[in-house]
Amino acid sequence: MKDLFTKNEIFELSSHIDASQKILISTHAHPDGDAIGSSLAMLAYLQSKGKTAYIVLPDALSDNLLFAIPPTLAQFVLIYIDNKEFLQNEFCADTLISLDYNNISRCNELEALLRDFKGRKILIDHHLKPDRDYFDTVISTENVSSTAELLFWVLRDLGLEDMSGTIGEALMLGMTSDSNNFANSVFPTTLEMASILIAQGIDRDALLEKIFKSQRENRYRLLGYILSEKLKIKNNFAIIVLLKEEMERFGTKNGETEGFVNIPLDIETIKMCIFVREDQQKFRVSVRSKKGVSANNFAAKYCNGGGHFQAAGGSLVIGEDIARAEDLYEYLEHSAEAFFNEE
Repeated sequence: MKDLFTKNEIFELSSHIDASQKILISTHAHPDGDAIGSSLAMLAYLQSKGKTAYIVLPDALSDNLLFAIPPTLAQFVLIYIDNKEFLQNEFCADTLISLDYNNISRCNELEALLRDFKGRKILIDHHLKPDRDYFDTVISTENVSSTAELLFWVLRDLGLEDMSGTIGEALMLGMTSDSNNFANSVFPTTLEMASILIAQGIDRDALLEKIFKSQRENRYRLLGYILSEKLKIKNNFAIIVLLKEEMERFGTKNGETEGFVNIPLDIETIKMCIFVREDQQKFRVSVRSKKGVSANNFAAKYCNGGGHFQAAGGSLVIGEDIARAEDLYEYLEHSAEAFFNEE
């Protein structure tokens, strides 16, 4: 369908699902809208096929995405750290369906469980370089806005035409989140997907209200502080470094810095933005770029990460990657200068 996958890949997926009784759905650490949206859609689809299935998240969903989980599915969405014994000993899944990540190393603590998984392993994803050695069946392409979009077309090929309920709402959430409301990574199939779902009754306006217009005042107080005090602009790139104590000062909740990395790209001269925030024992890095500049290459070379051409991420550990926290900005500045000199 749409040259996104082959008939053989769909046949393998269908055969695996038909032969399965208990299915585990996994996604990456710090799940975003695409991760939870595609996972919920897959869960609802499997349940409609009479399968026993659970989503397992490596860590808790951020507060701004809790609305996405329908009450009818809440008991089937598990946090790994809170359900280790059940997942390791009692559930005994015969099939794993992995969504929105290319390698199980992106699953943090959940990786240990996945390393030992003995059943069928299926990947549906839109990131670079999927781990084809680990998975039995891989449906992966970069030519979609999101894993949710890819899953939409997969489910259509599996015979699911009507997505007017939970499945369609979850897929619209995933696609809208990962495309930043059609601001990036938009393909003809992306708009076609949205058109079909809207025609089937999915309320996109209500979804946008929940995603983008239900924020706390604290988030915008923090944003004001970032723009006035923390945004550093050098030549054609911008850097923001946000410390734990600063987030605590504004009462920042998990997920409330989402999207901040995109804002400096509104400036005409800025071609790339690096947003770094302190997270426990390391600094999490988000990189966004304009067309023609590879955020993925920068993240891979300088931040132990990777991702898409214009949207990537990584992490930096003080004492390993950088000697001191005070050296972080200087490291990023020098790295960005070297990167653009190489481009």
